[in-house]
Amino acid sequence: MSLFRRIFGKEEEPAPAPVEEDEAKPVPRSARPRSLSGLDVKDFLRQHPNVVLDMWAPWCRPCRALAPIVEHAAQQFAGDVAFGKVNIDRDPSLAQRWEVQSIPTLLFFHEGELVKRQVGILPPDAFEKKIRRTFGL
Repeated sequence: MSLFRRIFGKEEEPAPAPVEEDEAKPVPRSARPRSLSGLDVKDFLRQHPNVVLDMWAPWCRPCRALAPIVEHAAQQFAGDVAFGKVNIDRDPSLAQRWEVQSIPTLLFFHEGELVKRQVGILPPDAFEKKIRRTFGL
């Protein structure tokens, strides 16, 4: 029996499929959040001056609700801000490294240094404002 079923008395619902706004026009790979783990994160932070990391887990409903907001922001800020996703179930050491105690948590990095964090879900316009203010865009 899964932990989710023991706690909530039912099986976890499958994650919704990602929604493409315009399926006829492909989105450049750099405009999508990149799944990261372990050493990938170190390289990713070195390669990009402005980074937002989405710390999430597949069983987390707020994380799943935040996913399309992060996807949209990645498209909107492509070229200025790089977006990564870290599944904390697969990489708990990264969550520990940045003291992530609740998810979703968004970590904002400038030149490899953690400069801001956001715990919980944000509406799209508030997320956009936070990105602009944090990175001076």
